[in-house]
Amino acid sequence: MIDVVLPVLNEADALPWVVGRMPPGYGPLVVDNGSTDGSG
Repeated sequence: MIDVVLPVLNEADALPWVVGRMPPGYGPLVVDNGSTDGSG
């Protein structure tokens, strides 16, 4: 598996869209730095 680093800040609405379009064999590694919307 290949991990893809996704730096986020208040991206709770966009994360499902992005992660849902990742090809098989790729996994998200979400890195959050103080989001207030539950992104992390």
